[in-house]
Amino acid sequence: MLITFILLIVVVIAIFIMNKPAQAMKKMLPGQSKKQELFKISIGPKEKNTMEFTIELNEERMKRRIKDGSLFKKTGPKEKTIQDIAGFYGMEAYSPNKQYCLFFANGYFNSAVFVEGMIALIRDKKLLFKRSIRRPHDCHVSNNGIVICSDWLTSSELTGIFLVFDISGGLLFERVATANLG
Repeated sequence: MLITFILLIVVVIAIFIMNKPAQAMKKMLPGQSKKQELFKISIGPKEKNTMEFTIELNEERMKRRIKDGSLFKKTGPKEKTIQDIAGFYGMEAYSPNKQYCLFFANGYFNSAVFVEGMIALIRDKKLLFKRSIRRPHDCHVSNNGIVICSDWLTSSELTGIFLVFDISGGLLFERVATANLG
């Protein structure tokens, strides 16, 4: 994480270098000369066509921030992900107008026990419904929140169920097929 942060800083500095004349490069970046800062970055010309970056890490400040847990702390509340809202991990499909997100996960065997698959419909970071389906696949959501998916079931025979749900998770249509659905 720290390496990613440092690389991000170097990219910002490179952009800074491209936009400033060489005389300004010898100076310290604004706000980086204070003793309280975690690191100090300096830039200066090394040779004719090269620049030298120097990154000095304030070890005391870093130790203090690690100890109090603020080294990687973000400002503000953590934004909830689709997985947080749905309560499970899976795949997502968006409506064409991007207002709805359908999140779904296939069922699976855990040892000898079958764990049901799930679908969840989300709009504006709010869960509209969540349902168990054995093996949901090829799931889609329309611009008005209508959900369609194929349940592949767990049978050794050629079979499946085509399902359609409304915005609140109510079953609108169900058709059992004697073929694999796809």
